[in-house]
Amino acid sequence: MLVRSLSETSIILFLTSFVVTGCGSDEYVAPVEQTVPAAGVVSYQGKPLDYYQVNFLPEVEGKRPASAVTNANGQFVLGTNQPGDGAVAGRHVITVEYVGPPSNEEPGKETFGPPPEPKVKVPRKFASAETSELMIEIPETGNESIVVNID
Repeated sequence: MLVRSLSETSIILFLTSFVVTGCGSDEYVAPVEQTVPAAGVVSYQGKPLDYYQVNFLPEVEGKRPASAVTNANGQFVLGTNQPGDGAVAGRHVITVEYVGPPSNEEPGKETFGPPPEPKVKVPRKFASAETSELMIEIPETGNESIVVNID
């Protein structure tokens, strides 16, 4: 039979909670990026891309990307720190990848299951920053009329 004193049990519980929760001072918190408005529409050969994940990856090292999921008309509003807050100004590589329509329409709680086949298929090369070849400059004033037409 194992018997521990109250102080031994307290020490074990304290150390266990310390290991599980961490000390807090070493936690990494991503910096909040300064963003500008960024929204638009994306299409492939003139057809809107509905329910595609659009990513704008800044060329500046260390800056966070902006992303959004297009609606049924191919429209998107980028978010970097939170949904819809825009993108960092500067030059970006753009990637697009089909994710399908959300299964739950409640804002902020959208979930994505196995998607149905896309209405418009985009070549796989546009899903990777290394092969996409799609570039855009977002000015310091922002751009809410971005047109990304993949040919």
